[in-house]
Amino acid sequence: MAIKSITDDEQNYLVEEQQALYIVAHSLKGVYANSIDDVLLASGYDKSLIEQIMDTSYKTYSRYKKDKKRLNPDQSERILKLKALFTFGSKVFGSKDSLAKWMQKPAFGLNGILPNDAIKTSTGIDLVMNELTNIAYGNLA
Repeated sequence: MAIKSITDDEQNYLVEEQQALYIVAHSLKGVYANSIDDVLLASGYDKSLIEQIMDTSYKTYSRYKKDKKRLNPDQSERILKLKALFTFGSKVFGSKDSLAKWMQKPAFGLNGILPNDAIKTSTGIDLVMNELTNIAYGNLA
């Protein structure tokens, strides 16, 4: 009986599946509020965008950090997805700055929606990540 090797598509699916399970498990536990700083670092964005995306003031998160408080599952999921998106996107575009420029322009694969606007929803984060994956693999049509 011959052993079938895993194709690149199957490997990518397994990696995505593991990442999704990681996000679910850590979201249910809740990530610490200082994880927001990881997103800021990965994105190169300022605090105002995080306030818009998370619909909470950075001052509130600073208080949470001071109290070593965990975020709720919805906030945690969003933070983990954003960190993954900005880390991957920076690799796709070669830098945070190049990614930030792309995020501010209407994206064909998002029906002209700005990626910066799309990431204000969880589904939008997923769509932007899919678009980045398409760009990374040359699937631009």
